[in-house]
Amino acid sequence: MTTKLLDYFPADEIENVKEIVKELHGQLLLNKKIGAPNLALLVIYMLSNRNKANSVSEKDAVNFFEETGCGSSTDFSKVLYELTKRDKSNPCVIKKGEMLSLTFAGLSKVKELISGESK
Repeated sequence: MTTKLLDYFPADEIENVKEIVKELHGQLLLNKKIGAPNLALLVIYMLSNRNKANSVSEKDAVNFFEETGCGSSTDFSKVLYELTKRDKSNPCVIKKGEMLSLTFAGLSKVKELISGESK
């Protein structure tokens, strides 16, 4: 079991995430095949787990998005707009000031992604 992954995922999810998260010499890489919106949701989920908090700073999320090979800060901003504003009746992410939180819909998408149900 990879120690670094345990910082970001509960132990019972580690086996399932190995298709979408890889570790290379201490760096985590996310599989871009899942698409930018799912990558952004996964980043927020991972940071929430690491910080043991229900919200994360947008700055930390952008940095992690870039560090894990997901794309640029511009890419993240575009996706964040889509996740917070496009479906106003059921957004996947809530932005309060500079903090980001997953909604029920966002967490559900992440859980589907991890379980492999969204493939």
